[in-house]
Amino acid sequence: MTEKVLVSSYQPYNVKLVQLFAKNHGWQPCIWFTADENRDQVNECFPDCVQYDFFCVIKGVLPSGLNETDLRLPAPDELRIMAEYEMDFLYRLERNDSNYSAFEYKARLAFYYRCVALWMYLLKKHEISIILFEEEPHQAADFGLYVTAKLLNISTAMMTRTVADLGVLPLKDYRVGSPLLVAKYAALLEQGWDTYPIDSGVQAYIDTLNSDYQRVLATHLWDQVEEYNSLTSQRRMPSISVRRLISRISLGLGVVRRVVFNTSIRSDQYKPGFTLQTSHYTYREYILNKLRAIRVKKELKKAYSELAITDLAALPQQKKIIYLALQYQPEKSTSPLAGRFVDQGYMVKFLAATAGEDWHIVVKEHPSQFIDSYTRFGECLRNANYYRELAALPNVSLMSLEFDSFRLMGLASAVASAGGTVCWEAVARGLPAITFAHCWFKACHGVFYIDSSQDLREALSEIDAGFKPALGKVRCFAQVVKDFGFNGAIGGRASLDYKGLTDEDNAEVHYQALAQLLGYSAHSLS
Repeated sequence: MTEKVLVSSYQPYNVKLVQLFAKNHGWQPCIWFTADENRDQVNECFPDCVQYDFFCVIKGVLPSGLNETDLRLPAPDELRIMAEYEMDFLYRLERNDSNYSAFEYKARLAFYYRCVALWMYLLKKHEISIILFEEEPHQAADFGLYVTAKLLNISTAMMTRTVADLGVLPLKDYRVGSPLLVAKYAALLEQGWDTYPIDSGVQAYIDTLNSDYQRVLATHLWDQVEEYNSLTSQRRMPSISVRRLISRISLGLGVVRRVVFNTSIRSDQYKPGFTLQTSHYTYREYILNKLRAIRVKKELKKAYSELAITDLAALPQQKKIIYLALQYQPEKSTSPLAGRFVDQGYMVKFLAATAGEDWHIVVKEHPSQFIDSYTRFGECLRNANYYRELAALPNVSLMSLEFDSFRLMGLASAVASAGGTVCWEAVARGLPAITFAHCWFKACHGVFYIDSSQDLREALSEIDAGFKPALGKVRCFAQVVKDFGFNGAIGGRASLDYKGLTDEDNAEVHYQALAQLLGYSAHSLS
């Protein structure tokens, strides 16, 4: 049976992955999102496949041969079916509005209608039966594709990251997660978790999570450790490695050359007075926006630091503490995975109001929110008033970036986040965790997933009564994830290099995972 497929990924390993599915299971890629990384490969391996430039996808620029008059906007009944996803789509457009914060609600809504209309047309025209995403949709446009697939009952498949030590997992729906894993773990909790064999790698990983914070940071945030540590330091002139210095000098020389020639650049950012499709930037505009973003980040860090507590003795001494770690935004961990709690200010206020005066919530910003290399986004979802409002809540304190997560966990009865890895670290260290987002560890013993006031009240009641995760059950969950996971990587070359994988290696890992997910009998390459 031929499966007509749309591929939403420009990673080279996914070309090799689809070759395996084409050979063994009759996949016929009909539409492929391409960029420089995979364009020639797709053309060589699947010459009849329609290539859709990834930047054009993001911006809603129509593919060649398609006219505006071909699109039919979604009807009200169709929009009602997709209504639960609409807010997530509109919020994702923050990622495309980092320069001016000028992408207004009406324009975003029009872009949503346009995206759904575009995907309805293409999916029906090409009779697509499976959409392969690289991972959970990151951009508004590919999230719109995911939503339209729901409307048309088209199958979706994707991979999700856990942590490097436990591998990656195949999913059909990011809200549901891995049904086989969840069912297996639930059965073990009923009987057998204490005799489930734990391999030495999982035990070593759990031991690492119970060790020094810097070791854990190197494991979970391996590509940002140096800049992260520089930001959390209060030194006026943080140290810089020779490697970073050389990289910055080389980058600076390249910037000077491009500023002089003022070449146009490919940008996915909205420009006031235009639609997203017609927004364009020169390199000088890009640099000016980048410099402004860096300045705003420094001002935000200063505003946050002035409000943050630097002396733990200033915290209330007679109250139970919840450590709430904010997530870097905009990213998939909060949009779409956190739903309404993508607004983390709302999340803090919701927790503070429900917890009441018997609890005190210590909130720490994610240091990556202030990292210069993330200047495309991070500053657009925060402002000084955001931090002032949180600090003004009577049972909330902002905490200095100098305090690492483990030190704050030492004060707390529970840890909370919109799906951050900090919650996983907490249960591995014997603390209950409150997650406001869908995440790979949501089913783990000791993790309370919050989707309502009742969920939160019940979680706080259990924690107040002294609940602590059983470390054996958490260790069992880690082993089940590793057993059901696959030792692959998601993303670009750096992610594969970190795990020592070639494109061929990674393609086979993903093939085995997705074949299992889709109910195929996988054929090993070895």
